[in-house]
Amino acid sequence: MTRSRHGATAKCMVRCSVSLSRLSTDGILLPLTPNTTPHKLKKKKRMSNQPKQNPSVPSASIRNYDHEKDFKFVRYLIGASILSRTGPANVNLFWSNPLVYIWVIAFTTYIPLKHMSFVKEESGRDYLKSVGVKMMMRMPVFVGPPLVLLVLLNWCHRIYFNSVMRQALHAEDMMDPKSYYKNTTTLMNGVGDSTVWVLEYDGRQLGVVAVEKVSNQPNGSKSPDHQPIQDTLIASEIQTMRIRHLATSIPFRPAGIDADLATHAVSSCFVRHPNVERIMISLIPIIDDVQIKAIEQIGFKRTISAHSHLNSSWTRLVSTLRNLIGWPDCKNCWREETWVLERSRFNVKLE
Repeated sequence: MTRSRHGATAKCMVRCSVSLSRLSTDGILLPLTPNTTPHKLKKKKRMSNQPKQNPSVPSASIRNYDHEKDFKFVRYLIGASILSRTGPANVNLFWSNPLVYIWVIAFTTYIPLKHMSFVKEESGRDYLKSVGVKMMMRMPVFVGPPLVLLVLLNWCHRIYFNSVMRQALHAEDMMDPKSYYKNTTTLMNGVGDSTVWVLEYDGRQLGVVAVEKVSNQPNGSKSPDHQPIQDTLIASEIQTMRIRHLATSIPFRPAGIDADLATHAVSSCFVRHPNVERIMISLIPIIDDVQIKAIEQIGFKRTISAHSHLNSSWTRLVSTLRNLIGWPDCKNCWREETWVLERSRFNVKLE
């Protein structure tokens, strides 16, 4: 009896020692030694909970534009960001086309209804086999029209966004960024000249944001308080900056680098230049969804556009018909809208 009791006690002690030896800090096993007690293990565990800087993880930084290092990468990021609009544009116009749903419903209900109306006296297995064979034979007819529609949409959007990309890359600021984005300050009004920042991570350029002074405001737009932008922004002392480019590497967008770049640019403009009261950016609704979510997080508000009222009913009808047949008027479909951030709204966000 005493021997069995001692045996159970020994087994219990072995289990306790094994469980304690499994305690770890940062994934490293700590075996029990004569100098290692549970109290010391707890102390080590508490110390391991303190945040540590992992030297193996590279750091990210937002820095000023370096022409020798960044020229090609900045042009690539901006061009790739414009071309990435093709996919969302295709998806939006394809799934918003009612002909796609009408075709799917009509095709999927035709064969079952036909066989329900003309039931032949056949065995169940042969009947199901004949239905399956007929559906497989008609499958190309079912897939064909939607696939043709998608190909046409992709072709039109690629042509359009390629032209937009070429126009952007041949603009003055992209032909000679070093001269255009001087990163200096005009002493007369205290507003900085055009500036560009680059987000760098592990030696790779992952994002770019470019800001410039605004001279002329877009026509036909109104501020969120229903006042025309030209009346509200062209004041003698009020200065306005515009985010000309906000482009990031597509695989890293889920990490929120768009919001980081936008916040850095807005903070720099408002903090360094007291006369700047508003910052604006032009984006395309729906297909620039990532950038729109990023800027709305820091307080940007979409302005009221009057573009839709400029088109006649006949023009809108023709545009709708072209969208249905897969030949959209991309310039009218994907108009840029303006978002504006007031200094007061940004200060509230910071608080």
